[in-house]
Amino acid sequence: MQTWRFLKNPNFWRRFVLILGIGFLALSGFALGAGVIFFLSTGWVLLTN
Repeated sequence: MQTWRFLKNPNFWRRFVLILGIGFLALSGFALGAGVIFFLSTGWVLLTN
């Protein structure tokens, strides 16, 4: 019963969604940055050779 009251709390969900969104943004930003760096480095190697 205590868990149900905890899940019904909108404050908990707001914090949960916020943490989830920040984590998702950080992860996608990191993946994007890694992809850009990888793309640039491979492109540079292809151009210089």
